Amino acid sequence: MIAVKEALVNSLMHAYYSSDRPIAIYDYDDYFEFSNPGDMRVSKEEFIHGNNPIARNSIISLLFRKVGIAEKAGSGGPRIFKSAYKNNLRIPDIIKGRDTTTIRIWKINLSKTLVGFSETEKAIIKYAVDCQQFSIDNIKAHFKFSDYKARKIIRELENKKVIDRVGNGKATKYQLKESQEMGIFKNKLYLRQLEDKLNK
Repeated sequence: MIAVKEALVNSLMHAYYSSDRPIAIYDYDDYFEFSNPGDMRVSKEEFIHGNNPIARNSIISLLFRKVGIAEKAGSGGPRIFKSAYKNNLRIPDIIKGRDTTTIRIWKINLSKTLVGFSETEKAIIKYAVDCQQFSIDNIKAHFKFSDYKARKIIRELENKKVIDRVGNGKATKYQLKESQEMGIFKNKLYLRQLEDKLNK
């Protein structure tokens, strides 16, 4: 609910009202989608981190903050991503068009979006969600697979662009292919944890 509220406020505050396109908000079974007329005036990194906010409609932004609908400038993006992360939901998608900006807020976790995969493939993907990186030996030990079966399934997941290979030879590891948004958000969490340690 926090993420949806922030996305709604964001849509109303930052829409390009001179456009012929309307603000469009959709409630699908698996996600909410907020589509705004106008290009995104900050990068994905700045939106997720809350850095360098640029108000398209400064009067609306000020009004929303005065009446308590919006928090401080630039806080919406971090709140949207933090709420999804805390509730173990799939990380939101930011789709930047030439003259539209769309934010997709998922109601489900990553594993429920796995359509078109075998049960064994789903099991390995769920395993990959919990492990930052893993090896063929890890898969063999965890699932009691033969070497041939483990390599075959991993190869199929690589071909489906779900798993990324890291390194070569005996040091080869695998990891879940991440969206750009997930990578940025994880980097933000790491930096926040580092700051906390330095400030102790």
